[in-house]
Amino acid sequence: MKHSVENVTAILVDDDEFQRKILNHQLTEKGIGSIVACTNGLEAIDQLNIRRIYDALILLDLNMPIMDGVAFLNLLQKTEFTGAIILISGEDLRILESTVKLAASYGFTVLGHLQKPVVRERLDYLVNKFLSHTNEKKKPGIKKEYAAERLRLAIKDGEIFNEYQPKVDMQTGQIIGAEALVRWLHPEDGVINPVDFIPLAEENALIDDLFVLVLRTALQDQIGWGKEGYELSVSVNVSVENLSSIEFVNLVKNELLNAGVEPQKLVLEITESTLVKEYSLVLGILTSLRLHKIAISIDDFGTGHSSMAQLRDIPFNELKLDRSFVHDACKDKTLGSIFNASLQLANNLNIKAVAEGIENIADWNFSAVSHCDIAQGSFISSPIPASQMIDCINEWSRKHASLQDDG
Repeated sequence: MKHSVENVTAILVDDDEFQRKILNHQLTEKGIGSIVACTNGLEAIDQLNIRRIYDALILLDLNMPIMDGVAFLNLLQKTEFTGAIILISGEDLRILESTVKLAASYGFTVLGHLQKPVVRERLDYLVNKFLSHTNEKKKPGIKKEYAAERLRLAIKDGEIFNEYQPKVDMQTGQIIGAEALVRWLHPEDGVINPVDFIPLAEENALIDDLFVLVLRTALQDQIGWGKEGYELSVSVNVSVENLSSIEFVNLVKNELLNAGVEPQKLVLEITESTLVKEYSLVLGILTSLRLHKIAISIDDFGTGHSSMAQLRDIPFNELKLDRSFVHDACKDKTLGSIFNASLQLANNLNIKAVAEGIENIADWNFSAVSHCDIAQGSFISSPIPASQMIDCINEWSRKHASLQDDG
């Protein structure tokens, strides 16, 4: 059913009676059909369960004596809540922003936050956002599970293919490489993203076969672009299970030799979490790869647990900032500080810094003025088939020229 404002149930959770009255009045004027006012989080949880209003809009004050907003969110995740949350507080803005991230980590939809005193226009905007969210939200689909044998056949029968997301040298503005992103074209279910089949490959000893297929295809496509006059590097993601044997080094070397590609034109992307497993073995493998001139990138930098130790021990060529530290870093002082500190760290270690998650002109400009080395993201191009790479390079060249003219 399409949600209109009169069908919305709002739950106010605030111990301040005056604040509850103001919000109640503002929501009533907005046309909200049902408003449940609660003085604390325990009462709100009870009302939620008794009335079974799990699709409600919750307006949550953070600083309450009986149960603060953080404790409430922890309880809320144990219910069937599927609605959305607006956070309210007179606390420091950073506390609000941290709580937004906490709620999102629980899987909640957080529409935004309101600082006290609440501004009517901002409240209206967030309520409208809730209406838009509920009307567009689709019922969650049931995640389909595939048998290992089905994936084995997919690898054998050519259902696995690569898409590529370009990487741009920010100093020259030229596309200098591309990351290979594996996909599964299922004959019945369409394109399946790697998050839905990589774990299956890892659990059933198929990950090496999958890696070889991705690498081999990437090298072939790289050669094809070279014949068109475009010398690009290719980046290929490596699973933790790929690094379970020193033989991985020979596997990569043989693929490069058979393809006739120089090792310097291959980048292997290793996530921080990958490096936690059997660290000595992984360190030996990566060091050996570097001895053979194969480039190594630490992917999703900043999201793992031992980044500094890894940077100290492993001869990385590239530090790839996770998109969560890149997109909108220009608008968030904390993100901006982390972004710039990471760039400085990469510069001091004499390795390239890659900003992943460049989604708009603001991200691009911020990365440029921060002297980031390489950019990647939808602002440049979404992942594309190999056959579209040359057109993408030419289109980006025109777009970059216009950016220069506008600047």
